[in-house]
Amino acid sequence: MAYRLKNEGKPFLLATVVRSEGSTLAKPGFKTLYSPDGKILAGGFGGGCPESAVSPYVSKAMSTGIPLSVKVHLENSSTDLKSIKNLSENEVYVETFCGGNLEIFLDPYMAEQRLVIIGQGGRDEVQSFLLDMAKMLGFRTTLISPTKLNDSPDEFIEDLNFDLSKFNTTKDDYIVILTKGARDIEVLTKLQNTAARYVGLMASRKRVEKDMADLRNGGVPESFLNGIHAPIGIDIGSITPAEIAISILSEIIRVKNVNSGKQ
Repeated sequence: MAYRLKNEGKPFLLATVVRSEGSTLAKPGFKTLYSPDGKILAGGFGGGCPESAVSPYVSKAMSTGIPLSVKVHLENSSTDLKSIKNLSENEVYVETFCGGNLEIFLDPYMAEQRLVIIGQGGRDEVQSFLLDMAKMLGFRTTLISPTKLNDSPDEFIEDLNFDLSKFNTTKDDYIVILTKGARDIEVLTKLQNTAARYVGLMASRKRVEKDMADLRNGGVPESFLNGIHAPIGIDIGSITPAEIAISILSEIIRVKNVNSGKQ
């Protein structure tokens, strides 16, 4: 299951017993697969006590993306847990008949960031550079376009009339619109409820002004329009298609890292 989730770019956490002492069912190597909210998807530690005790720490690890170790003390039911002091931040005592201790390593696998390009078809060097460079940066790539020519996205949706209003997006998606004016209004209107963290439109300032006016007249919410990055990219004086792609990805990286607290 972990392999499937990883291939699908979905987040999960793998918890592994790395040390055990005393009368514990779980031994080193026992694994449990958790969803981001702490629910068990597969595996186990031999009983509900240690598994449920670890769940709160799963959310902590998933929120930061940083692995951590948790010590679980399985105390005899006669032990007065209230008398136990000096607990460390990642240490928990559980009242049970088992006894013993477990050290469990929590390894979070975060959802992959995805670059989604909505193209117009035909040869587009900016599109090609974006796809290649995004892969180098660790993004999964999706291209929605009538053609892909020599491009090699991870996912290709070959449909000019694809209903973008039904396209499933998450906060880990970054959308670049390269419709060259022909379908700007149609595409942005259908994306107005997107969950994507970033929506950027490649267009001249004059066309951006016209597009925004048309979208407002069409009833698209101002809250969505204010979040559109247009003209797209960081101003680095880009001239060549490769330089334009770099400016776009630079802006995406800035949005990704600032929003995740990495800057």
